[in-house]
Amino acid sequence: MDAGWNFWTVLFLVIAGQGLLLSGLIYKQKPKFRYFSLSILFFSFLLFYYVIFWSGNIQNMPRWMGIMMGLPYLIAPLMYRQIRTIVLWRHLLIFPLFMSFYLLTLLLSFPSWTFQLQAIIQCVFLLTYATAATLNASTNISRRISWLFLGFTLAHLTYYILVWTNILTPLRDYFVSLTGAIFMYGSAYLVLFGKEKEDIRDDLQLKMRNILIERIEEEKLYLDNELRLQSLSEATGFSIHQISELINSGGKNFADLINGYRVQEARRLLRSLEASHMSTTEIGYAAGFNNKSSFYKHFKKVTGESPMQFRSRSNVAFSK
Repeated sequence: MDAGWNFWTVLFLVIAGQGLLLSGLIYKQKPKFRYFSLSILFFSFLLFYYVIFWSGNIQNMPRWMGIMMGLPYLIAPLMYRQIRTIVLWRHLLIFPLFMSFYLLTLLLSFPSWTFQLQAIIQCVFLLTYATAATLNASTNISRRISWLFLGFTLAHLTYYILVWTNILTPLRDYFVSLTGAIFMYGSAYLVLFGKEKEDIRDDLQLKMRNILIERIEEEKLYLDNELRLQSLSEATGFSIHQISELINSGGKNFADLINGYRVQEARRLLRSLEASHMSTTEIGYAAGFNNKSSFYKHFKKVTGESPMQFRSRSNVAFSK
């Protein structure tokens, strides 16, 4: 075995391999945790990179592989997306920025402080997402995941503190990385094997969500352009917190859910002969939107075309 290989590097190689297995099992057996499984996958790649570095084989690898140091920029948003519904791609944009920076360092000479600044940005980035995750977690399992992710983040920060204070040793590096791995893979085991209790909660949550959706659809609550979470709470008897949790469990936020119904109603009216005398703006108001710009924005987001284009394509006579 190469001199660079020792008990620790072999141990981390096994741990990283286990991470790949956990990621695949979660993705297959727990489809609603697919974003979480991807964060575990990328963390496993990061551990493999650490093993390559510790074993002294980094010099034999392509220099561009250093972009793997930026994987926390993917891990954090994916973990947060598992906790709360967000427009994911916007939160992932920092990773290609890091890639561009790193690849430039292979071609150009950068002062050392730029690398320190990048490390600080990464630590702040992780702390921001970890804190937001703990504050926004709404289920028992998501709370546990978020706290374990915060533990990983603090371990990551500890590594850089040891570097900046010049007291990092190989053994301390191993211990800090092992701590981070325990937090990350601990959350993976929690997701994978915390089945019975979570399934009971999911069953109750599904029933409550069905009640909420039925009430919205049967009473056409979305036609109220002043509809708020409080209104849904009064209509269903659920608390505002429960309403928010039930909507988020379907992968949408309140605005997306309600405006989705409004767009459906607008499409129905735009195709309807009985509404042919109404302008597109009037139809937007009739569908529950409270202003023209919001109507056009959400209609195009859902259908890919403007209300007028949709109406024209539907061959319905209308007055402008």
